[in-house]
Amino acid sequence: MTEPVEGAAQELRPEAVWQMLLDEHAPPHDEERGWLSPAFWPLLQAAYAEPVLRSAYPRTPVDTLVPGHGPHIWGIPAEERRPTVAVWSDGWYSVFSRAAPDSERLLQTRDPVEAAALLARLYVESLEEPGPESGVEP
Repeated sequence: MTEPVEGAAQELRPEAVWQMLLDEHAPPHDEERGWLSPAFWPLLQAAYAEPVLRSAYPRTPVDTLVPGHGPHIWGIPAEERRPTVAVWSDGWYSVFSRAAPDSERLLQTRDPVEAAALLARLYVESLEEPGPESGVEP
């Protein structure tokens, strides 16, 4: 997946990053692009339809979607990372409590709208918790 260049990402607003992702994964999907775009496209559309997610920076490390208030995630300690959705090659979407290897899987579904709705709810809840992205002091 294409991630914005570090310096450029800091200048882009979430809407521009969303548009880049939507353009990158939009149909037509051919064999050269592999399994990810056909599976990721419905999730991106569903997440973009959620106003709270549309206003966040979408980050796509590997095969996941992670919303955030800034263009970077990996500088944030694992315990303070936001929820994420993983996309699987067999058409499943898994919502995890945070973007970290030891996070809890909260939902396994084939419905990208259901996954995006839960991601949006969890993201709002995570903004109310102490941490660097929330602006709330621990």
